[in-house]
Amino acid sequence: MVSRDTTLVAAVRAACRREGLLSSGDRVLVAFSGGPDSLALLDALSTVGREAGLPTSALHLDHGLRETSAHEAERARDLGAGLGVEVVVRRLVGLDPSPANLEERAREARRAALREHARAWGADAIALGHTADDQAETVLMRLLRGAGSRGLAAMPVYDPPWIRPMLGCRRAEVERHLHMRGLEPIEDPTNRSTVFLRNRVRQAILPLLREENPRIIETLGRLAITAREESEALDSWASQTLGELRVGEGLEVGPLLEAPIGLVHRVLALLYASSIGDLRRVRRQHLEALVELCRRPHGVAQLDLPGSTAIREYGTLRIQPKGGADRSPCQGIQVFEIKGPGSWPLVPGERLEACVGHAGGPEPLALPLRRVELPLWVRGPQPGDRLCIECIGRRRHRRVSRILIDAKIPAGKRNTVPLVLSQEGEVLLLVGVRRAAGLHCRAGEPVLWFRRNLK
Repeated sequence: MVSRDTTLVAAVRAACRREGLLSSGDRVLVAFSGGPDSLALLDALSTVGREAGLPTSALHLDHGLRETSAHEAERARDLGAGLGVEVVVRRLVGLDPSPANLEERAREARRAALREHARAWGADAIALGHTADDQAETVLMRLLRGAGSRGLAAMPVYDPPWIRPMLGCRRAEVERHLHMRGLEPIEDPTNRSTVFLRNRVRQAILPLLREENPRIIETLGRLAITAREESEALDSWASQTLGELRVGEGLEVGPLLEAPIGLVHRVLALLYASSIGDLRRVRRQHLEALVELCRRPHGVAQLDLPGSTAIREYGTLRIQPKGGADRSPCQGIQVFEIKGPGSWPLVPGERLEACVGHAGGPEPLALPLRRVELPLWVRGPQPGDRLCIECIGRRRHRRVSRILIDAKIPAGKRNTVPLVLSQEGEVLLLVGVRRAAGLHCRAGEPVLWFRRNLK
């Protein structure tokens, strides 16, 4: 074999430095099928690793889907040994060989196995052999599926723990490197099968596009870079907006709907991701349905989403996983006694404050001391609670639950509204919502104020 320092090795070395993919002493695990790309990557990284003191290992995953898989695993070991790198072979168990979503399921199984092995070996990075041609194919595949800027960004060079040092290299460079080094890769017959979309893109669509644009690979690569830069800028803007509109685990829909629709969609996508964990099952139609949910005039409504439920409660929207507990702030208020001014914990992160002052008018947060007798009691709403109200000159008792609904208090927050009760158990005040009839405050008279404050 000739010198290891080929153009491909130089490109991998430069990418590692330029993108900050590896630091001195990092342990690198290479995902190694033994095919052309992973063989060239293992050769290049083992060379760079020896120069920079980067321990390098490789993992070959046997899917068990072909009769030749065991033989290929042995060949992978031999190829690694020839490069002075240990190749660990692991059999993937339980992978359904049926063609439905086989590529995606196999990829997920590989990624899980690579992560597990990387943790066990103490790897700092997992290197993948994707090239510029793979990137162009991915962009086209996602374009065919109607992806937006996030999808067209395709594969990043650095996505911890994954690194792609050859993403700027053409497949032809890989082939030249292997030829110069006298390395013979394992050939995967499925790479020629037109059952898979990637192979159809590679064999049929890209050649047609190349007739119109001989540099189509580079063009699609630039498109991915531009889409990534713009998507990251929009993510930053959306993340800031989501932070400003956060209400507990949801957000305020009114101010959100005043934003440009592209920003609205991205904020809703981030809200979904923060609640569910990822965006893999969310499509544009789901985001459009969420926007329509936000625009509905009704007080309370729900929308089924992949793996989750969106809940619109008056001015707020939240998303919770299906089958999981309602994650709204629903802890109840413990009963406590008020003998005078002070501060008491209500629910996590919030306190109730009471202080004596003078009314400036018909204050909704205060009780006139001339009409109440201390001590008072505070608790959360309970079934059957009623408040005396005045309606068309007549007094009657109305259910507290109905009053909270009319006040547009979201369902998940209704049992966090403090009720102030007399010693006899009569509801005198729904703090911040409504006071019982007959307890109006005269200007200047002594009152007991109630206020909910965040800690």
